Amino acid sequence: MSNSVHVHDILNLMEASQATYTNETLATALHQAFGADAKYRSCKVQGMSAQEAIEFLKHKGKFEGSETEFKKAPGHCCSHH
Repeated sequence: MSNSVHVHDILNLMEASQATYTNETLATALHQAFGADAKYRSCKVQGMSAQEAIEFLKHKGKFEGSETEFKKAPGHCCSHH
């Protein structure tokens, strides 16, 4: 059975590290933290892959930086999960 991880946990991981990521380095960090079989969810979307969750968060404006290098934008997390 796969691990179900809320996308807020991605933001928490990014905030704790204060690192700048690329799609590839963030996906690697997610695999290390949550397992390669993890599926990601939001309040409305279920079953995302790591790459889909990264794109979801980018689309929601949760990152700052460029399309290729980014970090978590300050204050961009809700508290309901």
